[in-house]
Amino acid sequence: MSEVNIPSLEELLEAGTHFGHTTSRWHPKMEKFLYGKRGGIHLVDLTKTQEQIEKVVAFIKSNIGPLKPLLFIGVKPIARDAVREQAQRCNSPYVVNRWIGGMLTNWGAITGMIKRMKQLESDKASGKLEKYTKREQLEFVEDPVIFASNHQS
Repeated sequence: MSEVNIPSLEELLEAGTHFGHTTSRWHPKMEKFLYGKRGGIHLVDLTKTQEQIEKVVAFIKSNIGPLKPLLFIGVKPIARDAVREQAQRCNSPYVVNRWIGGMLTNWGAITGMIKRMKQLESDKASGKLEKYTKREQLEFVEDPVIFASNHQS
């Protein structure tokens, strides 16, 4: 892995990384990373940001090899282009648009949904769904809204 340049405090400040959410939209667990408030916006403690960047770099170096992909995520409009560019440079997967809720925080539920979808696709291909009525089959494999708008009774 090539050497990673960790930005200085001045570079982080110039990039505006010290601006957080408005004071009305924040999570209490973030309190230890906040420096203060100004103009209704939380200010992020850049020394702690720099420490966390160093921890992340060390983690990636020790756990992610050249053959293991790293998922890049940046769904905020201002971050999308940079995330896409860096992920493509590393030949890694990335998410720059909205994703399924819980994809990262509730992987068990997402995995279950994927298994269910694959089972339904398998059942449809093997003919196991033919014992159900056409309407029930469509409810298994298609969006009911599409069914209602495309089929007139």
